[in-house]
This record gives sequence, C-alpha cells and structure tokens, in this order.
Amino acid sequence: MGEGLNATTTNLAEIREYGRNTNLITRKLTNQEWSDALLLMKTHQMIELPGAIANLEDNTPIYIYGTVNIFCSAMDINELVRMYSDEVEMIKYDNESAATLEAAGLNTEGSSVNHTHEFAKDSEMEELPIESV
Repeated sequence: MGEGLNATTTNLAEIREYGRNTNLITRKLTNQEWSDALLLMKTHQMIELPGAIANLEDNTPIYIYGTVNIFCSAMDINELVRMYSDEVEMIKYDNESAATLEAAGLNTEGSSVNHTHEFAKDSEMEELPIESV
C-alpha cells in the first residue's frame, strides 16, 4: 500500500511512545478514544490504514499522507479574508502616498523623513511629530 509510494509510516506503538516522550499524551487513552482519533484523521485524509480501525494492532502500519487538508469554518475564512483585505488596503495607501511624494519631487527613500515632514507642513495636512530613526 504505502511501500510503492514511499509513504511515511508509523504505528500505534510509535505514536504512544512519541506522545509519552513529548507529554502530548499524558494518560492512557481508551480504545474508543484511539478509534475516534484515528477515524477523524482517516476521514480528513491525514492517514490511511490497511484495514479496519477495529483490527489495528500496535505494529500495524499507519500511512501518513504527504499533505494535510485544513478545514476552517466560513466565519474563520471570512475573518482571514477581512484581515488580509485590510493589509492590502494599507499597502495600496502606502504606495499611493509614496507616489504622491515622488510626484511632488520629494525623495521617498533614505532621508525622506525630513522631506515628508516638509511636505506635511506645505500641505493642508495636520502636522504630526516625527520620531528620528
């Protein structure tokens, strides 16, 4: 099954040992808890088992998929889109501000803090204190 694909494999014994060594598993899990966890990972295509979960032995290979599908709620996706949309708007604003300064003949790199300050004085913009870098 996984040998021809050179898939990463593990087994329950390795998972238990790793869980103990890293304190990810801090108690002995019931058979039902193991079954539920394995079924969840199989359902979401994180692992593949050569047989039924009920027949899994400690040394039965568990094949690990090379990629993991991440499932997010619509609310989480919308929040990510909103967060990155705000970031894109801020970048657009910064680019437009730089273009305005360049059009006015002001340097937008290096010592531009002083030029920007002068630009703010000459325009109708409110003057803000500028900290030295």
